[in-house]
Amino acid sequence: MFYSVIDSFSFNFDYSIMSIIHNASIYAKPVLTIFANIFEILGNKGILFFLIAIFLIVSKIERKLGITIIITLLIASMFGVFLKIVVQRPRPFNSNVEDFIEWWIFAGSNYKSSFSFPSGHVTMLSAFMVALIIYYKRISTIIFAIIFVVIMSASRVYLMVHYPSDCVAGFLLGIISALIEMVVVKFISKKYDIERWYK
Repeated sequence: MFYSVIDSFSFNFDYSIMSIIHNASIYAKPVLTIFANIFEILGNKGILFFLIAIFLIVSKIERKLGITIIITLLIASMFGVFLKIVVQRPRPFNSNVEDFIEWWIFAGSNYKSSFSFPSGHVTMLSAFMVALIIYYKRISTIIFAIIFVVIMSASRVYLMVHYPSDCVAGFLLGIISALIEMVVVKFISKKYDIERWYK
């Protein structure tokens, strides 16, 4: 299995980060659990991000940005599903590491039957954020994006539904998806008048 290769390279990194987050959470479990579950809802399947994009298109506030976001999210979603099927990495609580199982029980997280690699939440959030960064080109957007992605990643690790390496992969996949969208749109724009899409 591909996930065994990933585990062999990332286990020490994953365990260290997960241990730090768990030890920190001991002192703030109730708050962190509520907080992490809120972020789980916000990032579920990228639905919120799709809705924001649709709103931008329908309201004509930022139609070009809305279309950019949707295309980026679709690319990220396809890559993410493909990698989950190919890699088939079990969730941390389904591993043979007793600490991971204990930390999952401690967090009170729900059981998930799907695979772990990459993190879908982080992938979709990163794709959304990078699309915003490319569109607005502001330092404030970059800072906001980094903070939001780090918080989302930490919440996924706290709930023990993802390894930190899953989140790193999701972050990179989101960036790649946004860059692919940008290249594809530029290529199409050379052949067709796509500005009318944004009117």
